[in-house]
Amino acid sequence: MMKMINFPVTPERDASVSASLVRNCNTRTAAKKLQVETKLLQPFNPERAFSHHAGIASYKGKLYIMWSSGRVHEDDCGQRVMWTFSDNFSDWQPPMVLSDTEMGCQSEFVKFAGGFCATDDCLYAYFSVGEFDPKYMLGSNLRPKNVWENTDTWLSWRKYVCRLNDDGVTWSDPIAVAFGAGNHSAECMANGRYIIPMATGVLYCDKIESDTVPSLKVADISKAQLEKAARMGAPGLCEASAYQSDDGILHLLMRSGENRLWYAESYDNGETFSDVYPTAFTDDLAKFQFGRLPDGRYYYVGNPVVGQGRLPLMLYVSFDGFDFNKRYIIHDEPYTRRQNGMDKGGHYGYPECVVENGYMYCVYSKQKEVIEITRFSLDQID
Repeated sequence: MMKMINFPVTPERDASVSASLVRNCNTRTAAKKLQVETKLLQPFNPERAFSHHAGIASYKGKLYIMWSSGRVHEDDCGQRVMWTFSDNFSDWQPPMVLSDTEMGCQSEFVKFAGGFCATDDCLYAYFSVGEFDPKYMLGSNLRPKNVWENTDTWLSWRKYVCRLNDDGVTWSDPIAVAFGAGNHSAECMANGRYIIPMATGVLYCDKIESDTVPSLKVADISKAQLEKAARMGAPGLCEASAYQSDDGILHLLMRSGENRLWYAESYDNGETFSDVYPTAFTDDLAKFQFGRLPDGRYYYVGNPVVGQGRLPLMLYVSFDGFDFNKRYIIHDEPYTRRQNGMDKGGHYGYPECVVENGYMYCVYSKQKEVIEITRFSLDQID
């Protein structure tokens, strides 16, 4: 947790100027290949050929992983949420069901892994539940096309949370806590505030008691700003990630419908956001994660090389939180998809990371059909 800060803070420059400074170099040239250890958590399963949206948490000496699991297609009816854990990285529990398939009003629900929130006393698991409007569906239990380009295809969305019980292997009954989706785990910011990056903003919570469910508030990018981005060639800002600098400014980076990230700032610890602006940070149309290393430097993990099908998976490091000029390859080995499905693809998709005991742990999907975790020692980072 960062030091206590009096909010709101006053920025030294306009958010548009800051956005113009956020950049990387999208070439693999001169990128150092990291020495890594990798474990397969969810092998390919022809009966559950979709695995994606992986999340990770470190809690009381153990690593916890969750992911979405579907039969064939991404985000189709009957999708459920799985989880596993390990206390030594080498040995993992067999995949277990966190929230199983169940029937909605017209078809099976679609469930998405929504990440974790780890406090000193509790581990919370989030997932979202949605249902399609039947008039758009391709069959009685088959999703529509373009489910994210056309949000009218959805009837409803709710975000749920459950808490790990004291036995460490079961979870409390889920409770609805918010509307919407999103699959980033919670991050602890200044003054102990937890934020959960969503599509174009954050959910936030200031106090989490061990015997209560976190009460989440919503801070989102305005509709006018989304329309501005669309007019400028970025029609789909989504899947944000955030990091906080020492001055208390929260920097929100968003995936877009083009090959660069978009940017906004918050000066009140995530309650409101500035206008949005494009950056010079490249992106292969994928989810990513920003954060801070133990030495205070800033990091990015994702797919910055454009047009390569989310290959390679890379780590970028910055001293100032704007110029991410140190680059490392985590994985650049292609993976061949074994079963096709709607919206399936991407060699290394949707990474999520935690830093613990001198290692970075990174979980991700491969072609949206298997789940792996990789770790590497931080002493390899110059």
